[in-house]
Order: sequence, then structure tokens, then C-alpha cells
Amino acid sequence: MSASAAAKASAQASARASNTVLVTPESSPVDGLDSSRVIHYSTRQAFCGAVRQLKNNLDHGRTRNQYLVVRDVDEDIMKHIDDREYKGVRYEWHGDLELLIVKAVTIAHETAAAEFAYVINGATFTMGLPPIERQLTGAGKCRAPGGSPSKEPDWSMTNANVRGLTPDDFPTIVIEVGYSESLQKLRNDARLWFSMSNNDVQIVILIAVRRPQNQIIFEKWTVGPIAAGQRTMRRTPPQLPRAEQAITITRTPTPPHTCAITSGTAPLTLEFNRLFLRPPVGGEHDVVYTAAILVEIAEAIFRVP
Repeated sequence: MSASAAAKASAQASARASNTVLVTPESSPVDGLDSSRVIHYSTRQAFCGAVRQLKNNLDHGRTRNQYLVVRDVDEDIMKHIDDREYKGVRYEWHGDLELLIVKAVTIAHETAAAEFAYVINGATFTMGLPPIERQLTGAGKCRAPGGSPSKEPDWSMTNANVRGLTPDDFPTIVIEVGYSESLQKLRNDARLWFSMSNNDVQIVILIAVRRPQNQIIFEKWTVGPIAAGQRTMRRTPPQLPRAEQAITITRTPTPPHTCAITSGTAPLTLEFNRLFLRPPVGGEHDVVYTAAILVEIAEAIFRVP
């Protein structure tokens, strides 16, 4: 085993022991996409056809794989794709690899992101925060310095008093939603948001929908110090992305369906200073997801066919 492979295995073992999920710097953009279709970009018509096929298969339940991997996508081709504004998809582009990852979204995915975000919107409105400090940036594209990689979240928000609203400005919180089959990909998404933003992104929320297992997994990712005793290398940064909290909600398989937390512990807390880049004053406070709120969100997701 090579030194880098040994270090990666050690990091994974340490993560399992501490119940903390880490994504190592050696991760590839296509990790977790082994079963996804791979094509080489040839023509606009062929690309459109492949995207339509992906969406149709997903919408009609013929697959639970949301992703299409497209190779040979250079900067000019990516600009052309962006200009077309295909609906119902999100893009992740790695210019150095000429690699485009297309993620198709469904009503269930949009419901999951919207329901989770609704709690943030409601809490900040009640606190009286001005709209500019809770600016919704939705699925707007963000890009790393130099233009690549670039990525579109399922939902995002920023404090526009502090940061701009261009693709070069990153949100403070991002939500990514996927099926359980793509949980490794979602976790790599979290790592990518922190790395491409230079940790300007403060919180990444992952929501994995495990419909066949009647489960919803919520993970809260942040950047934090390396766990004591964890083996590091000379190039290991002092802080790494990690799943600070993971909660699984399970629904009973037969009617009347009820949902409850079966793994992890509520509440799930979004710290005010991370969301808005300043300390709270007066009646301002963290956004707290109690067990009841998380169950309500899960129930709303399960109601979508």
C-alpha cells in the first residue's frame, strides 16, 4: 500500500472510531458515482438527449441515480451549456479535468431543501433581521478563484451586508439533497464547498433521502480542528471538513406512518455567527431544529411521491 493510500485508510479508520465523517484531500470529483452514466460531450443535441433521459428515468422511478458524468467539457462548451439554462438540473464543473457532473433534481429534492430552509427563513424573520442580511441565493452558481471548479447548490443564503452576490462570492450556508445511494457524493460535495470557498462557506447541510428504507438522513458539516490523536501528514491543514452532527429519521413502513429519530440526537443547531458573520445582539439567536421540527420536515419529504 502506498503512503498516501495508507494515510487515507488511517484517516477513514479514525473517522469511524470517532463517529465523525471526513472527506480526505485525495477524494476525486467522481467518487461515489460508480454507477452513473458517463458520456463524452460531442454535440449539443446528444447532451440534451442524455440530460432528458436522466430526468425522465428519475421522474418515472426507473432509477434512483441522479447523476450524469460528462467528459471533454472545456471552458467554451461549459459557457454554452450555462447559456442554455437547462431546467431541473444542477452543474458541477472541474475545468482542469474538463469534467462536468450533472445532477437532476426532483420535486422530493426541492421539497427537502425548501422545508429545511423554511425554518431558517421563519426564525430570521421573527428575529427582525433585515432582508439584506438573510439574502437568499438559491441555486446560484459559485466558482473558485480562477473560475474552476464551479458548482450550483440546491439552496443557499448569505449576508449581503458582508458579501457580494456574484458567482465569486460564496454563501454562508449551503443545502445539498440527494438519494442515499449518493451519500458519498453528497459528503464530497460538502468538502468541495469548503475547499473551493477557502472556508467562506460556514455550514453545509446534507439531506439524504432513503425512501426504500423509509429513512431521511440529516448531516451538518462544518470546518473544525483535527481530532486529538488523529494521524496527519505535513500538508494536512489545521482544520478539516467534518460531519459535526448526523441524525437519521425513520418512518414506520405500514400505515399509519409515524416518524421518529432512530440515530443521532436533536437538536440540530445552526449558529447565528456562522450564518450571518457577526455575533447576535438583542433577541437574535441560533436557529434550532428540535426533534419535532426535523420529524415535520421528514414527513413533508415522505408525502411527495
